[in-house]
Amino acid sequence: MPRPVFVVTWLARLIVLDATSVLVLGPALVAGILSPVFFPGLGAWLLGWRR
Repeated sequence: MPRPVFVVTWLARLIVLDATSVLVLGPALVAGILSPVFFPGLGAWLLGWRR
């Protein structure tokens, strides 16, 4: 299931044609910050790593 921030960024980019709009930049910045944390965590969870 896609993360809500990524879906909002994708939809905002489709609807709002101006890439410098706050509706596009806000979720894009959040996704840019969260994705380096989310994907390694997801990989660790899928591999069954325990801390």
